[in-house]
Amino acid sequence: MVPKRPSTTAVVAALIMAAATLSACRQDEDETLPAASETAAETTAASPAQGSAWLEIGDTEDPAGFLARITDTPRADIEPRLTALDAQYRESARMVVNRAAQLWYEVHANDPDLPLTQLLDDLSRPDALRDGESFGPIVQQYLVQRRAGVDHPAAAEAALSGHPDAAETPEPRVGE
Repeated sequence: MVPKRPSTTAVVAALIMAAATLSACRQDEDETLPAASETAAETTAASPAQGSAWLEIGDTEDPAGFLARITDTPRADIEPRLTALDAQYRESARMVVNRAAQLWYEVHANDPDLPLTQLLDDLSRPDALRDGESFGPIVQQYLVQRRAGVDHPAAAEAALSGHPDAAETPEPRVGE
């Protein structure tokens, strides 16, 4: 005997019920998460002196001026370092500056005595040809190392070497 197939009306009704149920779930999620504009407003309110932390494609501010403004580092100290980084990595100067800003905000929060100039110098290898390499993974590897408790010199070396195991992770403190 051939099994009886559900009617088209029953299938459509089931699909409508499922869609309505799922949209209600999504609506509940949306109410619990802050809107992107609220998050951006909170971030800007938390650091009003720093202004925008990302140099957009259409922005007219030059990269060195932008980084100088948000980090309170003299522009004259930033320009030669950005020139060196720009020559080594494939990103535009704008993206190198955005990565440097990302790096600066996180590192400076936990290591306020580390100057931006040293950070940029230590993630730069003028003797290395990095035309095909991106600065983004270098920054990310450095941040991963620092979050794991590695000091600045070892984290910079591990990020540049491409070997995360090059940095020694400190032993956890007793009681952690």
